[in-house]
Amino acid sequence: MFGEFGEPRLYEGASWLWIAGQVTLAALFLHRGVGAVGEFSDYVEQLATRGVPLPAFVMAGGLFTMLTGGLMVAADWYAFYGAILLIIFTLLANHWFHHFWQMEGLMRKLHFYFFCNNISIIGGLLLVMAK
Repeated sequence: MFGEFGEPRLYEGASWLWIAGQVTLAALFLHRGVGAVGEFSDYVEQLATRGVPLPAFVMAGGLFTMLTGGLMVAADWYAFYGAILLIIFTLLANHWFHHFWQMEGLMRKLHFYFFCNNISIIGGLLLVMAK
């Protein structure tokens, strides 16, 4: 009934609640990816100040990952692999942008909140992979 890992499932046998949840999860990455296109140079600068090598290449890879992975999960087309891409992206984003352990005061609390939200998003992506 459900596809094996690496097969396009196209929501075969999925309830409308599952479809709504998976599309909503993917929409987050698609929205942020499209929005980041206009802020490309700002993100490249942030990555460079954090010591990330080849920041423009890394940012382009991040955009590709968000958009490609988001479309794969939204369409349930090889969603297992799309979710893997988005998990890797989210882990790297947490490390490079939400390193609360190096912050103090309000910024530490704020970025800890972002970090925890991203971990929850990873949980949702794991559910997509498990389907």
